[in-house]
Amino acid sequence: ASAYEYSFTIAPRLPEPEGECAYSSPSLREYRSGTERMRYIGTVADSVMNAHICVRYTEKGNYVTLSSSSYSAVTAKSVLNSLGMEHLCVQNSSVIIHASYIITDAGAVLFTAPSGTGKSTQAQLWQELRGARTVNGDRAIIKITENGAEACPLPFSGSSQICENVTAPLAAIVVLSQSPQTVIQRLSGRQAFLPVWAQCCFNAWDKNDTELALKIASEATERVSVYHLACTPDISAVEALEKAMGERI
Repeated sequence: ASAYEYSFTIAPRLPEPEGECAYSSPSLREYRSGTERMRYIGTVADSVMNAHICVRYTEKGNYVTLSSSSYSAVTAKSVLNSLGMEHLCVQNSSVIIHASYIITDAGAVLFTAPSGTGKSTQAQLWQELRGARTVNGDRAIIKITENGAEACPLPFSGSSQICENVTAPLAAIVVLSQSPQTVIQRLSGRQAFLPVWAQCCFNAWDKNDTELALKIASEATERVSVYHLACTPDISAVEALEKAMGERI
């Protein structure tokens, strides 16, 4: 892929919106003009000029303007959200997913589930018991390739504070749930797609982005082994997944 530019500027006044309003909420408003879009992030219910951040998204790069008058209210999370990674990914055969991303001897494994289910715990177990490497404890990118799918990194992390720049063939997506005993099941069709789709990150108000994300997630669950691992947070979960992946290799 060609290089993509990010530019950050602090200014006393944000740029005026251009184009038509495509999406509006109390904390975010987006305008579109041709292939370009402008996003305002902050308190925008009364006016976009009250926003903390304005981002102009173009085909060559994203240009971020931070308001100097409300600079103290700008958080690192707000800036990271302004990068528009979810849009850039779907435009390049990729989709962001909430998952703990580890590298095992079999390849990349993504543990996905709602927050608090135990994604980080499973990654830690694999790291301690099998020498796996945790690339990102919170999010990853699934990229469709000619040969299948890859797990790719993001340039930031969440609460895990684990963020490395590693890309690897994707061996498995593991949908986690808590259970008093460990049981693993390989999923297919809708059973595989729906729980993975539920954890994908994309601009749901954008019809084109949604259609692209849907296509990518569908292809990923067709090309990659997807498992449901109902488990306890111990070695039994590691052994069950290890056996299941070994049988697929």
